[in-house]
Amino acid sequence: MRLPGHLKELLLPTAVGLFTLTVSGWLWWHERQNLDASLRADFDVSVRLASTRIEQRLVNYEQMLRAARGLFDASGQVSRDDFGVFVDALAQGPGFSGLQAFLFTRWQGEGQPAPIVYVAPDSPDNRPALGADLLDSPPRRTAMLQARDSGDIAVTPRVRLLTDRPDGPPAVVIFLAVYDRRHPLDSTAARQAALRGWVHSAFRVRDLMASLYGEGIPGVAIRIHDGAIATPDNLLFDSHPGADTQPPPRFSATEHISFPQHSWTVRIFTTPAFDERHSRRSERIIAVAGICGSVLLGLFTWLLVTARSRAHARAQAMTRELRESEERMRHMAQHDPLTQLPNRALFSDRLRAALARARRDRSKAGLMFVDLDRFKGVNDSLGHAIGDRLLIAAAARMRDCLRESDTLARIGGDEFVVLLPHIDDRADAEPVADRIRAALVQPFAIDGHTLQISASIGIGIFPEHGGDDVSLMKSADDAMYRAKSLGRDRLKFAD
Repeated sequence: MRLPGHLKELLLPTAVGLFTLTVSGWLWWHERQNLDASLRADFDVSVRLASTRIEQRLVNYEQMLRAARGLFDASGQVSRDDFGVFVDALAQGPGFSGLQAFLFTRWQGEGQPAPIVYVAPDSPDNRPALGADLLDSPPRRTAMLQARDSGDIAVTPRVRLLTDRPDGPPAVVIFLAVYDRRHPLDSTAARQAALRGWVHSAFRVRDLMASLYGEGIPGVAIRIHDGAIATPDNLLFDSHPGADTQPPPRFSATEHISFPQHSWTVRIFTTPAFDERHSRRSERIIAVAGICGSVLLGLFTWLLVTARSRAHARAQAMTRELRESEERMRHMAQHDPLTQLPNRALFSDRLRAALARARRDRSKAGLMFVDLDRFKGVNDSLGHAIGDRLLIAAAARMRDCLRESDTLARIGGDEFVVLLPHIDDRADAEPVADRIRAALVQPFAIDGHTLQISASIGIGIFPEHGGDDVSLMKSADDAMYRAKSLGRDRLKFAD
């Protein structure tokens, strides 16, 4: 059967059009898959960054409490002015933004009230808290007793600040007990007997999140719940209160932030604005090009072939850029931005791995806390720019004193930690500490200034001074504070 002439003329254009539509459909699908992968990777980075920044801010609050306890340990009598000056100086850095108040509550004995005697900053908003008996608040009382008996931090569940209205926003208080160091602290009963009071920090969770993200992460909603299970009754923070009325999120994830005997649940999910932030122009280009190619038939066949090659190259470039971006974000999340040393999160992972290996091999490992002496004077007199360059130079000198298998990390301010994963006994750790002290005591020449610092070092040996990462770090940290209290340029092993 012979086809009419006009139908024969349509055979080739129709075949080319169908082929063009098929290729365009495949390219559209391939581009959509790449975009979905890009969106997923972008969301995963947002999740890791959000949980890491929240944890780091809480670690900063914890370090501030430990520093305050060190103030009370170093002085038998701390006045209100001493406390205010200390807190004002310590809270200048951005790592303590969002903190509402820093307080000291005195223990007066069983059956007696525990009043707040010091509060900083000394502002009109904070002064009404002075004299309040925190033992009258069951959530605060529970956390205070936990902190007293454990010697570690304790976190309250959701509470209202003493200075807020009854319908005020959710807040959290972190307690750390202060003891009379003249008495032993090796048991719960001993810690109860040596109790002097508590230092504690209070903050509204919304203020903490505002200090981290300002107006929030575009297209990403964050909810924080108090406890291991997320329920409306234990909601601490919600960046997008109306998100439940919107379509289901494209991506969601749940992270947990753990404290001693307590935890937070962080739920992170996308909003419709998340998709809007990522252009789908490439999908539309492929669809329009496919339709135009089908209509124009053979005229655009060569264009479709070249468009396919360009689209494939673009997809590869997007994948490569995404991989590089993810690597950069992973590095930023795990390293100190100033010295490029591992930060607390990465160091904790390496410490746990080293202790697990030492436990398996029945070997030992060492942990050093290194605190730079006289660094604050340099920072105050010459400015943060000189102080930052001094930190970088000091980190380089310490790194040169270590083996390739050792890890040097900066955990905040002028404090560093060193992991010695392969040692036979404590005698192997002491020469390393001596090399670090000798390196740091040499003058630094920075921008025409000759700067002189030294280091106070505390050393803990696994398993002698701690059977896990938390206890070992506490032992080394306490040893460093004892070395600091004895004077500059000192070395002290944990007891």
